[in-house]
Amino acid sequence: MIFSDLLIKSRLKKALDMLNCGMYTQAESEFSGILVTMTVQEKDDKQRMPILFYLAECYMAMGDEKLENKDIRGALSDFEKGAALGVNFPDIYFRIGRVCSELSELDRAEEALLRALSLNPRYVNARLSLSRVYGLKERFDLAVEAYRILGQQGVACDKSLYQEGLECAGRGETRKGYEILKSCFQERPDPVQALYLKGVRCCQSKDYDGAVRELNKILKDHPNYPDIHNLLGVAYSGRKTYKEAEEAFQKAIEMNGKYIEPRLNLAFLYGTLKEKDKAERVFKEILSMDPGNVIAIEGLEGMKSKA
Repeated sequence: MIFSDLLIKSRLKKALDMLNCGMYTQAESEFSGILVTMTVQEKDDKQRMPILFYLAECYMAMGDEKLENKDIRGALSDFEKGAALGVNFPDIYFRIGRVCSELSELDRAEEALLRALSLNPRYVNARLSLSRVYGLKERFDLAVEAYRILGQQGVACDKSLYQEGLECAGRGETRKGYEILKSCFQERPDPVQALYLKGVRCCQSKDYDGAVRELNKILKDHPNYPDIHNLLGVAYSGRKTYKEAEEAFQKAIEMNGKYIEPRLNLAFLYGTLKEKDKAERVFKEILSMDPGNVIAIEGLEGMKSKA
């Protein structure tokens, strides 16, 4: 047994619920406390990794909230805390790069964006940001090469301008080529982010009807986001419409079979419904994918203790 103390078990469930509902500061406190306990108990890195993963998500979300409020330094601090956990999220390094670029800390921005691309070479917005950093550093040769890679990867752009920019650079007019290429690639905003954040805020304030409304607006035009279905399941659970919650979690799992979070949510939903066999089955599925998942281990042991 990883933990025998019922209080620790409840903290795991509590922290995950807070994370799912967008209560990031509270979730960060709970996960950090659990990590302290695991350190005292001399748990190995494999057992600690699921908690580190969720804690990094907390820091990334906390930083995003600070960015919304124009607290750039505060956001950078949160992103760096997440990166320091060693979970290798390319999104965290992308955010660090973007923020450092805004702060004119261009060497740090370049380092972070290169790190994001080492983890995900097809991270379009990271490469676009890197090309702009190179432009600010007047390394137009590197900026042109970044745009060349984007074109080779099939990223949408004005093909005639793309070719013209490459030809200018090839003739030695590197700066002009850079400016042309810059004009034909546009960074892609997340089309669902604003509505998703509305859904998160509704969950935070326990306005589950509002969350369901906002999230379903997204799914009407963008039905293929497993994160949206997962949060929708959390909202349905909050308003105790459990059949819809089950369907939403199952949809998220169907869309991304490696996505652990909706599986955990589904298992805990079955626990709430006192469907012990189903809960145990889902916890076992999680452990077959991630044998060190502490939350699933504890959840399964909790089910067995109720037998």
